[in-house]
Amino acid sequence: MSQGKVSEAEGRLAAAEAQLAQAEAAYAQAKWDREAFARLFQRGLIAEQEARRAQSTEEAQAAVVSAARRQVEAARGSLDGREGESLQPGDSRLAGGRGAGTDSPGAGGHRRRAGRTPSALAPC
Repeated sequence: MSQGKVSEAEGRLAAAEAQLAQAEAAYAQAKWDREAFARLFQRGLIAEQEARRAQSTEEAQAAVVSAARRQVEAARGSLDGREGESLQPGDSRLAGGRGAGTDSPGAGGHRRRAGRTPSALAPC
C-alpha cells in the first residue's frame, strides 16, 4: 500500500474510532436514562410513554454502536489489508485497543425488551 493510501486509511480509521467513541457515550447516556425512567415509571411519577421512549432510544443507540464497530473493523481491515477479517466485541484491536466494556451493546450489556408490559420496564 502506498504512503498516500496508508495515510488515507489511517484517517478513515481515526474518524471511525471517534464515531465509535461518540456512539458509546450516547449509548451509555441512553442506558442511564432508560434505567432512571423505568424507576420513575414504577413509582408512578412519569407516563408509560416516557419510559418506553427511553427504552427505544437505548435500543436505537445500541444499533448505532454496532454499526460504528463495524466501521472500525472495516477501516482496520483496509489499513491492515485484511478487509475480510472480522473482529469480535472485546477484541483489543477494536476501538484503539480499548475493547468492548461489559455495559456496551454486543458485549452482553444490551437486552431487547420489545413486547414487554409496563411493569417489566425495570432497570437491569
